[in-house]
Amino acid sequence: MKVTDPNFVKFIIAERGWTQRRLAKKLRISKSYLNDIVLSRCAIPTDILEKIVDFTGISPELIVREHCEVSM
Repeated sequence: MKVTDPNFVKFIIAERGWTQRRLAKKLRISKSYLNDIVLSRCAIPTDILEKIVDFTGISPELIVREHCEVSM
């Protein structure tokens, strides 16, 4: 599974009034790594997606349906 649209991370940050630094701290990753994700410089690992789901309550099915490409 590959996230093809990381804009939902930008949306989460904006909707909650958070900063990248705050989300990075919650995810236990560096701000620069989160910035790379937000700017589509790297893929979003599954473990980070799981943490985003845990912190936000966003349905994993919604993320997969709207923002991921499933390859087999």
